[in-house]
Amino acid sequence: MIHRDLKPDNIMCMDKNSEKIWVKLTDFGFSTFFDPKKKLDLSLGSPLYMAPELVNEKTYDHRVDVWAFGVVTYILISGVPPFIGEDKSGIYKAILNDKPDFSCGQWKKVSKPCIQFIKSCLYKDYYKRPNFSELLKHEWIV
Repeated sequence: MIHRDLKPDNIMCMDKNSEKIWVKLTDFGFSTFFDPKKKLDLSLGSPLYMAPELVNEKTYDHRVDVWAFGVVTYILISGVPPFIGEDKSGIYKAILNDKPDFSCGQWKKVSKPCIQFIKSCLYKDYYKRPNFSELLKHEWIV
């Protein structure tokens, strides 16, 4: 399944008890089942969370969700998105040309494995971007 619109608005957390928090995704309006034989090229989603391949209207795969997950994680830690612009085209330009900033004050308190995790989610070349199975084995997660 590819969600294609991961963002904080579509993530719910539920505390069933003090030991576990359940994370649930909502709004599957843009989602589709992933078929490696089928090329996806429909550009959709919320601009702040769109991967470069979506912005460029190129073919893509499930790793567009990894990108969005990296953006969400960046926002949860810093309070701001990694790619900003005054309008949609400015955001797209930042996604394609800028690198996320990890030099600001709050990032000095964040572990190197966490920063590397986010950076790996935000590789512009989606062939280098890990999939979710690989991310679950990352040092910051385990």
